[in-house]
Amino acid sequence: RQRQMCIRDSTRGDHSGSDSEITAKARISSPNGELTEVKLLLNGKSVAADFRASGNTLAFERTIELVPGENRLALYAANQHSGHTSDERVVFFQPPNTPAPTKAGTKKVSLETLPKELMPNLYFLGVGISEYENAKLKLDFCDDDAKAIAEAFQKQEGKLFRKVETTVLTDAEATRAAVLDGLGWLEKNATQKDIVILFLAAHGANDARGNYYLLPTGGDFKNLRSTGVAWDDFADVLGNLPSKTLMFLDTCHSGQLGANLMTFASRGDSDGIDDATEAIRELTSDENGVVIMAASTGREDSVEHPDWGHGAFTMALLEGIGGGGADYSKDGIIHLRELDNFVAEKVKELTGGIQHPTTVKPSTISRFPVARVK
Repeated sequence: RQRQMCIRDSTRGDHSGSDSEITAKARISSPNGELTEVKLLLNGKSVAADFRASGNTLAFERTIELVPGENRLALYAANQHSGHTSDERVVFFQPPNTPAPTKAGTKKVSLETLPKELMPNLYFLGVGISEYENAKLKLDFCDDDAKAIAEAFQKQEGKLFRKVETTVLTDAEATRAAVLDGLGWLEKNATQKDIVILFLAAHGANDARGNYYLLPTGGDFKNLRSTGVAWDDFADVLGNLPSKTLMFLDTCHSGQLGANLMTFASRGDSDGIDDATEAIRELTSDENGVVIMAASTGREDSVEHPDWGHGAFTMALLEGIGGGGADYSKDGIIHLRELDNFVAEKVKELTGGIQHPTTVKPSTISRFPVARVK
């Protein structure tokens, strides 16, 4: 079915230039079903979409603003059976008044080398819940984790990012309404030139149908639909942001409560608890374009310890970013792949090998600078 969808791209091939806009054109054919959705992806994120697409063919044309450096353009189209992403077209945009390459082999302008006035903004939303209205759900350091990670990225202002704006919701502040408002804040502010980072440290659970929820401070495992924050709410916003988007997910804390947690679940067995695997897979698909670093895999628990004052995942992130431990290449820039490797090894060391972080990213996301250490 997927092979029967055809995207004919009439945008010119890979090229460079100083024009800040480009018009992408394509003709989409879907013989085996009517089109339901079309997205234009820029560096793996949707910058233009048509959710009312219908019929079996569509002439798609959009003019978009380019970001400095490399712009990887692709088109995603879906019908009721499947979706398909076209081959990429690469455009390099050299903003006016930026130094041109002076010798062979010199890289074109990139996010890491931009002058300050052209650097992206970072929008950070952190949610960390240790104190629940239901005292039996108490965790130890999730609130401190969210605050510490926010502070670490705040220090990137003027380094990798022109401006860093943070919203941090902890304990009683982290209501269902406040978390949804935080997502709305990201949706309102983030542009295709920016980067969004979302940090979640709290309880998470599946309902009887397998739908995943973040449990806010007043959440009830017996009534997730009306008291939890549905994963679909995260996916709807994050999957359609034009900015590069990175989520740190640390919601596997069932081991803190053992069997007691099971009594609050909507199912009587562990199948309904803390299993975000399918939710992660959906959000990190090519058409949604979100990178997710999860604190643990499968049904593993996230380990916290008083000696650290944090969870193991947060400790590793802080050492990797703030301490510069993840800069394996020693070039002063920490990229996602470096951070992923560092966190995996550090968490393994801290927990004696019982916790294994994992990173999932769309194939449409290539280089992803996270922090500058010089």
